[in-house]
Amino acid sequence: MSAILLEQENAEPIQMPTWEQVESALRAIDLETNSFFILSGENGYVQTAGTASQLTVEYRIYEADSFSHYRLGRQPLSEDVAAVSYSAGEIRVRASEVLTIEDCVTIFESYFERGTVPADFHLRLLDETYL
Repeated sequence: MSAILLEQENAEPIQMPTWEQVESALRAIDLETNSFFILSGENGYVQTAGTASQLTVEYRIYEADSFSHYRLGRQPLSEDVAAVSYSAGEIRVRASEVLTIEDCVTIFESYFERGTVPADFHLRLLDETYL
């Protein structure tokens, strides 16, 4: 990817970070003071919020005059609702969309290297309610 920006809670944005900087920031995720990250590229971004053991990851792709916004999850898909805590409160997600820091690192690395997310994660298109 050519233009990359890493944004994180309580830190200055990093223009053109190395993968090592991105991974180090992600692994320092903390419920109280450093609980969300956004990695932006030319045509979208991935973002995460939560803790190392329970977080959610979303992926946005910009198209001509619109965008598609997805939440990533694992198979089997679940209709059960779960809550992911982060410094600003809770995000309601499906239980199969509660991921770990290892999942998050894999997703962010794919986006960093290829501008997309790994195919082994389910993408659920979010509507206006984002649930």
